[in-house]
Formats: sequence, C-alpha cells, structure tokens
Amino acid sequence: MNRNARSIAARLAATLALAAAATTSLAAEPGKLLIWVNKDKCFDAWTQMAEAYTKRSGIATKVEATMPDFFLSAASAGKGPDIVIWAHDTLGQWVADGLLRPVTPSAAVREAIDPQGWQAFTLGRKLWGYPIGIEAIHLIYNKRLMTTPPRNFEDLASEDRRLAADNRKAILWDLSHIYYAWPLFAANGAYAYKQKESGGWNSNDIGVANAGALKGAATLQQLVRSGVLPATASREDAETAFLEGRVASIIDGPWLWDQLRSAGIDFGTAAVPRVAGKPGAPFVGVTGAMISRASPNFKLASDYIERVMLTPAALKTCNADKSLGVPANTALRTELESDPRVRGMSEAARFGAPMPNNPEMRYFWGPMESALESLLEARQPAREVLEQAARRIATH
Repeated sequence: MNRNARSIAARLAATLALAAAATTSLAAEPGKLLIWVNKDKCFDAWTQMAEAYTKRSGIATKVEATMPDFFLSAASAGKGPDIVIWAHDTLGQWVADGLLRPVTPSAAVREAIDPQGWQAFTLGRKLWGYPIGIEAIHLIYNKRLMTTPPRNFEDLASEDRRLAADNRKAILWDLSHIYYAWPLFAANGAYAYKQKESGGWNSNDIGVANAGALKGAATLQQLVRSGVLPATASREDAETAFLEGRVASIIDGPWLWDQLRSAGIDFGTAAVPRVAGKPGAPFVGVTGAMISRASPNFKLASDYIERVMLTPAALKTCNADKSLGVPANTALRTELESDPRVRGMSEAARFGAPMPNNPEMRYFWGPMESALESLLEARQPAREVLEQAARRIATH
C-alpha cells in the first residue's frame, strides 16, 4: 500500500470512528452488559441473543456495532464495552496498551474449542479471549468452469490454456496485499516472526527471506511470466471477474460466500494449491470475544460468553447470520463439515497457522507489500527484495 493509500485509509478509519462514537454508548455500567462487534460479525444474531437474555435474566444486555479503532480510543480512556468481538490480530497492540483482561475459561470450554483457536488468543502464557470462529483464505472455484480444483499451482498453466478458448482465465486473486499472497511463501516454511516454545514471538527472528520464501516468490513470478497471472490485480478486480465468470477460480475468504450464493454461482472450496509439493499455508484469523480491562462486570461478562455466546445453538445461529468460516467449537465444526464448502475451507485453515498476534506484526505489512509489488514486476532478484524487506521489518 503506498503512502497516499495509507493516508486515505487513516482518514477513513478516523471518520468511521467518529461515526461509531455517535451511535454507541461510551462506557459499560455495573450490572449491565455492553457488547461491541463489527456489523459483519454476526451482529444481528448477537443482538437477538442479547435481547432474549435480557428478557430471561433481567440483566440489560446491549449489542452495538462499531469499529476496532473506536474500541482502542474508548478503552484507552477507561471507557468502552464489557465485551469486544474481533479478530485476534489486534491482540498484541491491545494487550500491550493494557486494554484487555486475561481470561480463565472453564475446563469444559477449554476442551470444546480447537487448540488453534486458543493458540491465537495466547500471549505471554495468558489467554486473552474466547475463540468463536476460524477463517482462512482458500481456493474458491466455479464448478461450471472447473470441475476439479487444481492441487498444485503448476497445474494452473494447463487449466489456463484450456479456458483460453472461451476467453476465460484459470485464476485471479488480490495481488496487491501480501495477506492474499502469503500462502505461497509460507508453504515451504516462510514465517513473519518465529514462535517461541513459550507461545510468544521472537521479534528478532524474521523468516520472510528464507529458502521457503524464495520458493514461493519463484512460483508467483512463474505464474506472471507464463501469463497465468497479471502483474497487478486488486481484490475488487478479482472478485468482479469471478462473479462475472471471467475467471474460474479465486483465492479469497468465507466473507465472499454470501455474495456468491446471492449471484447463483455453484462454487466449491479447497485448500490453497501446493507450492513445490507443499500445501499453501495461509494466515489463519480467529474471531473471538475479549473482555475490556475497563469493564466493571468481568464475572458477568465471562459467564455470558461461556453460557450464552459459546453454546452450539448460539454458534449455529451466528453462522446462519454470517458465516463463521469454521466454528472454533470442534463438535460443531465436525457437524458443519458435512457441507463440502466448509470442509474445503477447514482444510485450508489446517495447513495454515494463526497470524502472529505480537505488537510488532504491524511492521510486517508495509515492507512485505512493497516486496510483493517488486517481485511481481521483477524489478530486482527475489532474494535481494526479500532480504531488504526482512531488514525493514526488523528495524521498522
């Protein structure tokens, strides 16, 4: 993302935060529960559950839609909600800023949730949230155009030639953000930061220029040289092309599923294709419920999360509202994997790993997006590009 784009994004975030402030309560109150969640994270389902809980228990429980930037500013001032629902990648900053309370889940809840979910919400040997849903980008393919998803990226060249007769392409995905390209690098062992045995992250051990990263870069560059991929494409470009049937497959997330269903596209899902024989390894995002340090209702909030939000019935309701991707609850995951679409995304997530949740992760994106742009345009040797990115991440 260039400097101008970052400036626009910052102004947009500030505008959205101000808009959120106009429609949200500023602070939780003793004996009541206030929950903040983004509009696309089961907002309607959580609202219905809160209303039912209020009638059943007599405890006023309110759900409001807001953005993480507004939680950051409100919680920093000792205000904000009791519970905030968001992805785990904000965890490092929020913990470092002292905005969250560590949690101690019951044994039953610990056992019910996938270890990958707990890994995402672990920092400094403490748990900082309750996992709800697990998401990962994966291959999505139009069954009318592609009967069998490609197992390897190398297979895409022949698929592309086959589809060329109908003026279609085999694949297109967001080539402007490293998040979407990362599965190729991580397939053979690239990593943003090395994880410690203690569960933390070694901010001095950066693995974006190792042998595995170079294999991913070589595969990506070969796809461009062979004409399978363009040198540039945005997420909007890729999604529009897929919706219009101009490409047979895309690498995207479960947030696209509802749009595809509405468009009447018969789609399948699969793991990200292999690179040099190893499965594509996406960053895994885990949505969870966290408790603000400013909350005057820690026990009440913990009980509400465990006894209301994390029940299988509640998670099913949430998933019917907005896809959870894969539920963090393993029993419900097994049940929902009877749907091959869920099963395909679940496979992609199993090959990946939770995105690092350390505060330093914020320094990863800029250098790697510059490196991605350079690799796609073949400006410099791949090793040089990636080693430069590693140095920039290390020195931020």
